[in-house]
Amino acid sequence: MFELREAWAAVDEHEHINRFMPESVLRSVLQQAGVQCKTWQVKRHVMYYPDVNAVLQSLKRIGASQVNGQRSQGLLTRQKLLVLQQAYERYRLPSGLLPVTYNVCYGVLHR
Repeated sequence: MFELREAWAAVDEHEHINRFMPESVLRSVLQQAGVQCKTWQVKRHVMYYPDVNAVLQSLKRIGASQVNGQRSQGLLTRQKLLVLQQAYERYRLPSGLLPVTYNVCYGVLHR
């Protein structure tokens, strides 16, 4: 969700998006744990939304929450939401939609 991460960076210095380990580190951790990767694939998925509110509502509906880093303790104010919306606009596509990009690792693992 690099688009959302970058847009939040314009709002404040707090972490708003979880950070996940890079694929190379994940593979190393699995190998050190004695786990064999029988198959491994990384796929990019892009979801499209009409506006930032729809992006945030989608994340809320799936129960996503930020668990690492310095979380902001306050509520999302109208001013912060406006800054977030303005910062996300640089990603708006000619279709009029805002993308949210996910990289997902799929694998069959054996111990």
